[in-house]
Amino acid sequence: MTARFTAEDKRDTLWRKVIRCEYPKLPHQRGIEFVQALALAEDKNELLMRTFLREADELEPEHAGKIFHGCGTVAKVRWVPGANAQHHFTGFLRHGGVGLLRASLSNTDETFSPGIGLKLFADGEGVPTENLVASHTLEGLPMGSGFLDETLSTTIPHPMRPRDTRRLDTTFAFYGWRAITGVFEAAMAWTWTAEDPPSSVSLPLDALASRRPTGELEPEPRAPASLAFAPLPGMAAAFQDQSSADFRDVFRQHVLEGSELFEIRAVEGDDDETILGTLVVESRFVASLYGDQRLFFRHPLPRDVKATCPQQQLGGSYAPIREDAQ
Repeated sequence: MTARFTAEDKRDTLWRKVIRCEYPKLPHQRGIEFVQALALAEDKNELLMRTFLREADELEPEHAGKIFHGCGTVAKVRWVPGANAQHHFTGFLRHGGVGLLRASLSNTDETFSPGIGLKLFADGEGVPTENLVASHTLEGLPMGSGFLDETLSTTIPHPMRPRDTRRLDTTFAFYGWRAITGVFEAAMAWTWTAEDPPSSVSLPLDALASRRPTGELEPEPRAPASLAFAPLPGMAAAFQDQSSADFRDVFRQHVLEGSELFEIRAVEGDDDETILGTLVVESRFVASLYGDQRLFFRHPLPRDVKATCPQQQLGGSYAPIREDAQ
């Protein structure tokens, strides 16, 4: 089949794979396998770096699966710019665009950590997809909280060092953080100690600011320090009791096509937020084997850092997704 190269055609190609592999019955929500995955991996650095360096939209079968957020649900979405937005940010941040959203979580017996991955598409053959991920904290929320109780952010705060390493939730959060900052350490040749850790890591947004949905590059890209995804009124209420319902069912039943799910805000400081637009759902939410195993959301690195990282075995070049790729 001939590949087409509008943003919506690219999105629809991936969406057909998502719905083709929809679960007839939801599998059990897996707990965190982060520690086990790292323990079994022959090349731990490659396993982690792939998350930041791979630019393709899907994982190869031999690398299928996600370390942190193993179960999720996917929908088509549209970033709708604010009608009266007055800001200096560029690219997708100004113009919005069409995308795929995956809502997912990592969980233990006592906590769960909600997160989202957003993939935005641009027109043009060979024009890469832009990705972002946002979460609340690695330490997670107590069971009984709602998936949308808290604003999600592209800035990840530092978790506390676990006082009791028998507590899997706090141990996971702390050493998950060490893994993330370890990737930056390997790429940027900087180090930190437990006595002097960074207070947070902000995943960069320069790629989103550098390209418009038409595929054109911005001559002078401008990006904020981070983005916040604030659940809109009416959405959070459906998720009030996370312990009694599978979040994937709640998304499917209550977050319907046409729903305004998040208000998107640019964050420059503690009291400096600018509303950029709204994330609107354009399909039903689908829990899918393809969404959990193959659909890939790259975690962005700064361009100057990325240039120093080896990519030859990590799928570093972007390739258009074809219909026959399973």
